[in-house]
Amino acid sequence: MLRMAPGDTVKVAKGTYAEGLVTQVPGYLRGSYPESFVESERHLYLHTTRLQAVSSSIIYDNQGVSINGFQFEDPSSIADDLLDLRKPATVTRNIFRNSKKTFAHGIEASASVVVVNNTFYNCYYALYLNSSAVGSSVKNNVFSTNNYAWYNLAADGLTSYNILYNSPRAGSYTAPGIGETSLEPKFLNA
Repeated sequence: MLRMAPGDTVKVAKGTYAEGLVTQVPGYLRGSYPESFVESERHLYLHTTRLQAVSSSIIYDNQGVSINGFQFEDPSSIADDLLDLRKPATVTRNIFRNSKKTFAHGIEASASVVVVNNTFYNCYYALYLNSSAVGSSVKNNVFSTNNYAWYNLAADGLTSYNILYNSPRAGSYTAPGIGETSLEPKFLNA
């Protein structure tokens, strides 16, 4: 990432990586590639790109990076945030697991972010929206068996069509979003 120019795409092959990354420029981080990096063969489960915490954050983003296709986890309970988003960013098609340190966050957002089609499992706070995250969009995510699905200090109306199973809401804004349900998700290949 140190050689990444603004707007570049960094592709990461399957494997397990112990990371503590700080973004330098805005761009795209994409995981779930086979060793051949053939785009049509990308698959979140067949070519799992697992990022494990070694410090307070796996990725500290103060540039506004788009992040897609990773599995973030903290098996040693050392991270405060798996993703710490300080600028508007887009987070899609990722899995956030086992962020169980007390008061830890799967994602902490301090800016307007887009969080779509992710799975949050076994986290303390799956998603933490600071008061500066007004304008965020959180939709089509699965929140399963977390202490809290999210802690929202930003505003009501930011969430829609999420599944919250054994994952209550908390914070100043806890109104259910449009189309949200609490049915038990059926995970395949997890």
